[in-house]
Amino acid sequence: TKPEKILADNISVTAKDKSVNSLQVSWVRPSGNVESYIIDLQGVMNYTQNSTNVTFTGLLPGKNYSITITTKSGDQSQTSDPVINATYPSKPGPLKVVEVGTNSLFLNWSEPENMTHGEYNVTCKTPSGQLLSPSN
Repeated sequence: TKPEKILADNISVTAKDKSVNSLQVSWVRPSGNVESYIIDLQGVMNYTQNSTNVTFTGLLPGKNYSITITTKSGDQSQTSDPVINATYPSKPGPLKVVEVGTNSLFLNWSEPENMTHGEYNVTCKTPSGQLLSPSN
């Protein structure tokens, strides 16, 4: 008989301990007969196993990954809807003050390790705690 499909709500994908290079996947075993699971990470990596958790390692930081889990019973199978989560981004390189003006401060930093794109949030406060607005 055809195994039950695992619902996306029953799949957990986490970057445990704020990992920049791994994702932990776990799921609730569906009712009925399931001989094995095929856990697929975007067609790049997959595992076939009987347990209900796996950790993908060697991933890139700050990247979204799509995971599906296929239940197998004999020659029958069902694939879950994809669940998407991301690894944490790497920290940017050292912050450097490039120029200090009367009403301005210019900063730069190098790209985070193993990342070629990203978005940065810059927070700057005066000594009294007043929040200043950054401009690009």
